[in-house]
Amino acid sequence: MRWIWIAVVAMLSFTACFYTPPRPWQRQTQFNAADYAPYDKPAGASISGQAFLKTRGGDVKFGAGNYVTLDPVTPYFTEWFEHTALRGTLKADPDSRTHPYHRETRADGEGRFTFENLPAGDYYIACSIRWLAGDSNTGGVAHAKVHVDAGQYLKNVIVTR
Repeated sequence: MRWIWIAVVAMLSFTACFYTPPRPWQRQTQFNAADYAPYDKPAGASISGQAFLKTRGGDVKFGAGNYVTLDPVTPYFTEWFEHTALRGTLKADPDSRTHPYHRETRADGEGRFTFENLPAGDYYIACSIRWLAGDSNTGGVAHAKVHVDAGQYLKNVIVTR
């Protein structure tokens, strides 16, 4: 019996040598200031809309009181957005040089929001929406990618998934 335990311990010790924990995801795209240059100065474009998610049962859950974020679509931010907001795999904050281009506001009671004085370009809009379903916290990130032209007022943007 003693030899069986020794064999089991030896096998477990041997297999532990081959286990390699998964490596954290490594960023592939580097920050490039030139990608952010078109978003550097305020301009006359605006975006307004509504953030919500639907439950499996069809109920609508608004982003009421939650932060709605707006970030320019660049290769660097796209990589961060896809891994963090959409997949939940990258937990690190984006490079601090992106902070001047990041905007946020709070949605009203119906999930409505507005961003003003925007330069023309493409933007990601996102809003985390959570609710209780039974004893579980559930929800997700409502998101959209939008384009706004110089001086354009883009309204009634639907931000969901």
